[in-house]
Amino acid sequence: MIPHDGPTSKADCLNWVYHGIVADERRRNQRYDILLMHDAEDVIHPLALRLYSLLIPSCEFVQTPVLSLPLGTRKLVAATYIDEFVEHHLKDMLVREAIGGFVPSAGVGSAFARDAFDDIARARPGAVQRREPDRGPRDRPAVPARRQARPLRVSIAAAHADGSAPRVRRTAPHRRGGRDRDPRVLPERVPRVGPPARARWITGIALQAWRQIGWQGPAAVRYCLWRDRKAIATNLLLVGAYLLVVMTTARLALTSAHMASIVVPFTPVWWLMAINLLLLVWRTAMKMRFVARLYGAGHALVSAPRLIIANVIGLAATLRAIRQYAVHALTGKPLRWYKTAHEYPSFEGSAPLPGDASRRLS
Repeated sequence: MIPHDGPTSKADCLNWVYHGIVADERRRNQRYDILLMHDAEDVIHPLALRLYSLLIPSCEFVQTPVLSLPLGTRKLVAATYIDEFVEHHLKDMLVREAIGGFVPSAGVGSAFARDAFDDIARARPGAVQRREPDRGPRDRPAVPARRQARPLRVSIAAAHADGSAPRVRRTAPHRRGGRDRDPRVLPERVPRVGPPARARWITGIALQAWRQIGWQGPAAVRYCLWRDRKAIATNLLLVGAYLLVVMTTARLALTSAHMASIVVPFTPVWWLMAINLLLLVWRTAMKMRFVARLYGAGHALVSAPRLIIANVIGLAATLRAIRQYAVHALTGKPLRWYKTAHEYPSFEGSAPLPGDASRRLS
């Protein structure tokens, strides 16, 4: 329940959920030790709550991987969500944690030690998060905690209790010693991750966060902030990059020109393009490796061409985000909250199935 008519946002609602929790504690004369954020559509692993209890309070903020439920390889647009979140949550976030950089909350699967969350609340009296609508899913209390309180002790829970990495099995989950060996955590099925949803993410992660917190923090934190915000420029540069590819291909196909006449070998431009190509191949191979680990070889092979689709969606989302934010900055018109479209699996659809259909985190 919120005390005003709106407009509201996810962050605004979470503020009042927190205040409701405080009021409930006073009525019950009890205190919750851990505050956990989830969306209604999350499929939560039955051992997830025990995991949070195990890691907290030695860690003050625990983020479990947010991943998509299995999708068909033909769903090229929706499956870009698979590629990006696998890479972010099983690679990027682990590196950020290792270098002491900025580790944002995904907004779901995020558990906070109560004392740490209260530090955030005390640092910003009256609101744990800003009321501005359209916040990105990764711009959660970890941001004000970094800026106005002390850095949190963070854990990215992307490994098994025995220390092994998550994997996908083709067979139904098995049991050993009576214990369930299927640690699925937080998969979501997102059938239409188009420009409206991604524009919301870019607006919150890059534009609003840039204005609100600037470039504060040590070098590792600023590096992570740069990685979050560079998408504004890189997505726009993709237009020129794809135009150059089309023009070069057309010239080679329609004329007698050779690539050597377009880019002279062993010149600075040639070396720059060679290094860039090598890095692209390396990045694509890493993405395929992580996708294969969780979703199988089929999705891994398709993840390479899906990168082009993701780039097109990212370009459209960036243009949309810049336009919306410019209108908001110039006119004061509130930003609109665009809810990500989800497909809610039935109980039968999420149950273990034999064969390829049973792929899941294990």
